[in-house]
Amino acid sequence: MKTRIQRFGYYLAIILIALGLSGCVYLRLLKLKKQFQHFERYVLLENTCGLSMTFKKPVLFAKDVAWLLDGKPAIRARSGRNTLFKYDFKKMYPDDQARETDVTQIALFFLFQEDKLYKVRFPKAFSRYIQPELLMGSLRSVGSGTVDKQQRSVSATFPTRQQHLDKIIPTQSEVEHILGTPYRLTETSSSTRLFYQYGVQVQPHELRGTLPIVRLWLSFSPGDHKIISAKVSLNGMVTAVHF
Repeated sequence: MKTRIQRFGYYLAIILIALGLSGCVYLRLLKLKKQFQHFERYVLLENTCGLSMTFKKPVLFAKDVAWLLDGKPAIRARSGRNTLFKYDFKKMYPDDQARETDVTQIALFFLFQEDKLYKVRFPKAFSRYIQPELLMGSLRSVGSGTVDKQQRSVSATFPTRQQHLDKIIPTQSEVEHILGTPYRLTETSSSTRLFYQYGVQVQPHELRGTLPIVRLWLSFSPGDHKIISAKVSLNGMVTAVHF
C-alpha cells in the first residue's frame, strides 16, 4: 500500500512540475502580449537590411521559443553571452501541386543575450510589401486582443478605419509575391482564403514522427482584394487578427 502511495506521489509530482513549467511559459507569453500593447515603450522596430524587432525589456527565454516552435532549431550558433537560433520554415505542398523554386522556405532569426530573446529578424523579402507600421499595428492589436485560455487563442482587431493605416494593408497579389502559391485556395462570395503550411526544421532527435507544422490562413476582400483577416496556428496556439 505504501509503495502505491509513493508511486502515485511520484507521478503526481512529475505532472505538477510539467504543468508548472508550461504555466511559466504562458505567463511569459502573456507578459510579452502586454508589452505589445505598449509597443513603442518595449519594442524597437527597424527596417535596415530587412525588418527586425528589438525587445527593450526581454521576457522570453530560449527554451520558450523552442517550446513555442515545438523543438530546437536545426541551426544554432553561440558566441560568448550571445546565442543565435535560425528556424527554417519549409513550405508544404499537396502531392499533385508543382513545387516552386524561389519561395519554398522562410527563415527567421532569433537572437538571445544571456539566454533571453532580445531580437527577431525577418526575411528581407518581407520589407518589400510589409510596412513597419503594419507589423507594429498588428502586434499592438494582439497586445490589446482577447485571450481565450481554454482555446489557447488570441483574437485581435487592426484599426483599419484610420485612413493612413488603410493604405498599408497588403493585397492578395502582394502576399502571393512573398509566400507564393498557397497550399489551398478557397473562394466564396464574401472572401478569398489562402491556406499555407510550413514544416519547422528542428533538430532530428527532437522529432516526434513528423515535423512541427505552422499553419496560416489569410482571407481577402473580393472587392479591393485587401487582406481582411490573418490567422496562424503553431503548437496548439492560435492568433487571429481582423482588418
